[in-house]
Amino acid sequence: YIHIVVLGRLVERKGQIWLLKALRQVQDIYTGDYKVTIAGKGPMKSKLEQYVNRHNIKNVTFVGFVEESAKPKLLSSADIAVFPSTGGESFGIVLIEAMAANSRVVIGGDNVGYRSVLGSHPELLVKPTNTNEFTKKLVGFMSNSTARQKAHKWNKQEIFKYDVSTVGTKLTNIYLKK
Repeated sequence: YIHIVVLGRLVERKGQIWLLKALRQVQDIYTGDYKVTIAGKGPMKSKLEQYVNRHNIKNVTFVGFVEESAKPKLLSSADIAVFPSTGGESFGIVLIEAMAANSRVVIGGDNVGYRSVLGSHPELLVKPTNTNEFTKKLVGFMSNSTARQKAHKWNKQEIFKYDVSTVGTKLTNIYLKK
């Protein structure tokens, strides 16, 4: 099966509701096995759960708060890690965490912060509020193992840009004015 993981605070700007709207369409299109894990807590939790129940969205599990020590294991289980934030992100640290944890595909909402990490690969960015585009992107990765492998290969190469040995050297050189 394909495992989709969403990890983040359950607040409006993090965009989980837009993922659920896309999943309503995904379940009518994608015929393979999949499950969706939504991890996090916040004021939108009951609204999101009600939406899932009201629209009979299948294969969605809410796991609540995840301890920092358990996040890498959860993210490493993701065939597709989705961060559908609609804005307010200064940088995509959560994307980098997912990449470092070995999530196969990392999809982020098309906002300034997430573009700073995924901008060179626009196929990994999505406008969460465009349900049809979001659905198409999810189904595209869910149904195409080659696309997932290509994204995973890029993740594994890209993550080294953010390694402490790389970043630390750059910062040290800045401070030493080399």
